[in-house]
Amino acid sequence: MCAKVKGYDILISILFLIYCKSIVYVFKNPTKDCITINLGKKKKKEYQFQLIDIQGKKVLEKLITNPNQLEKIDISHFAKGIYLANLKAGDKKISKKIVIE
Repeated sequence: MCAKVKGYDILISILFLIYCKSIVYVFKNPTKDCITINLGKKKKKEYQFQLIDIQGKKVLEKLITNPNQLEKIDISHFAKGIYLANLKAGDKKISKKIVIE
């Protein structure tokens, strides 16, 4: 279960999605239990989320259909370390480093 996140501590990065001219927030990073992706003014009906470990192995793949503005991804069962989170919609992709404590 993802813990609730409060306050200004949660915002780590703002990534601009040129194809939909919106802002995507990825927060609580570093984290122990979950990350939340704020899709902003989402325009796509389907997103592909991947989490890649430091060795390049895909450890999580999730298809997000009919997304909410806030999408939570449970990562509590992964080992501590540095991961790459990829969010893809159509031919556009953004990536963000995620630290699991």
